[in-house]
Amino acid sequence: MKEYSFDASVLDPLVRVLPAELRQRWLDMVRPAVRFRMREDGDGPAVWRYGGEPNLPDEMPWPVKEGEGPLNYMGALDCAGIPRHELDIPLPADGTLLFFLHDTYAEWESPDRARVVYVPASAATSPRQRPEETVDGDNSYDGEEFLVVDRSVPTMPNIYTCMIDALGIPQNAKSALGDLQWDLDHELGHWYYQIGGHPKWIQDPNVQSEGFVGTGDEKEDLAYLERDWLLLAMTPDWGGGTFYWFMRSADLADGRFDRAVLDFQV
Repeated sequence: MKEYSFDASVLDPLVRVLPAELRQRWLDMVRPAVRFRMREDGDGPAVWRYGGEPNLPDEMPWPVKEGEGPLNYMGALDCAGIPRHELDIPLPADGTLLFFLHDTYAEWESPDRARVVYVPASAATSPRQRPEETVDGDNSYDGEEFLVVDRSVPTMPNIYTCMIDALGIPQNAKSALGDLQWDLDHELGHWYYQIGGHPKWIQDPNVQSEGFVGTGDEKEDLAYLERDWLLLAMTPDWGGGTFYWFMRSADLADGRFDRAVLDFQV
């Protein structure tokens, strides 16, 4: 595992519950993520801003859901403020990622239910007011919240994923591992504001795999998802759920943020 700024010894309690022959294989699945917290006095400029108005290039129209109208604006991520060396996914060195979305419960099959827009630092932009008539199920945030980088953390696949199943962990060890994962995630804090790493699912991960693939075989769908998709970001829903923004690894490598897709769990 590549060296990151987090203390890898925090994983020791989890490693100890695994059979010796599986420990390194499990450690090889650990992925780094960067988590965020609310800005406090003296923290400096925000890296992630929720709400407010987006700075859009003058020639760029407001993102829309075809046939329904303008999407709701969620927030902006300053790429220059992200410690990219702490991640294993490629992100731009500068510029801004803007997040837009349709109704939380919109159908998965609609590719324009959410949008991530990358705005280069060199682009001429200006603040744009949100159109008055947005799509049904308004998830825009009328206030503003400002976040700064909290820390780099190790993240682990959910115990119900195909990756974990393939290890053949005994059931008693799997149960202990799940309990320890849950405790460690909350000890590391602020898991609902995250870039990169493994997703922290609120429900069983099989719940969302059908939306990506939809073959009717949960295991087949989930294996495909784990193999071909990477988590870009986790962000909180104003109503208590979590948004999961995913991209295919090839699209992420090419900077095709317009191909990001959204999942939601509550």
